[in-house]
Order: sequence, then structure tokens, then C-alpha cells
Amino acid sequence: MAGFQEGRGDWEYRLLDHNSVITKGAAVGLAGTRLVSTYSGGQAGLLGFVKHNSLNSLPVGKVLVAVPKPGCTAFCDVPTGIGASSLSVGESYGLYASGGLTSYITTAYTSAASRVVTVVGPVNTATSQIEVSFPLAGGQIYSTTSTNIQ
Repeated sequence: MAGFQEGRGDWEYRLLDHNSVITKGAAVGLAGTRLVSTYSGGQAGLLGFVKHNSLNSLPVGKVLVAVPKPGCTAFCDVPTGIGASSLSVGESYGLYASGGLTSYITTAYTSAASRVVTVVGPVNTATSQIEVSFPLAGGQIYSTTSTNIQ
């Protein structure tokens, strides 16, 4: 799978500090130390996704993060265990990691806070990806939650 990729809208890009190995296209959030880390599914606090492998960071210790502004969409991975018929336009879902890449949509999370993406397009069977938007309550920037960065 390819990981997250920008879709439509005016994305914001931030060069932020990190201290872990993060794979290109992986969803990320801010850890309690205010450093970028791989997003853990089942929670609120999605920041965006990284644009390059963290091991290739220049300057060292920084990672470029694509942050969705309101109205932005992206393409995320659809695992083989989820049929296209179980993903409905307008419904919100969670994300989980597989093979070190947190970019897979899941129907497993049921709390409102853990559903951080909303389907806005059909599954592309050629790429096994689906277009999603980002509900404001699920993010760390432009959100209705209390976590934010400067």
C-alpha cells in the first residue's frame, strides 16, 4: 500500500520535530512531549501524515507533515479484509497500522473520537485506496479539541 496521499484542497505543510522512525505516508499525531509520532488508532488527535521517511530527515530530527485544512481530502489505504460495500460516503471511520504504516481505514472503532476520517469517494480498486476528508473534531490543528501547536 502507498500510505496517505493528498487529494483535494489547500494543504498546510509544517516542518516539525520527531524522535521516532516514521514511514512516508503514515498518519501522525503529537505525543505528550509535543514531538511528532506515528498516530495510534482508536483515538482522537490526528495531525496529518509525513511526506518522507523520518530516517531521511534533513535537517536531522525534523519531518515534513502534510496537515489538512478544512475541506481537504486525501487518499488512504483500504485493507483486503474490508469490502467496498461496507464503506459508505458520508460515514466516519478510524485508522490503524499494518506493516509499520498507519494509513489503513477500519470499521472497528466505534467511539466518535476515534473516527478521524470521513469517506467522500468510492474505493479505487486499482490502487486499493479511498478518498476521505477529516472531521474537525478528530484533528490537532483546525479542530474542536484542546490540543494545538504553534
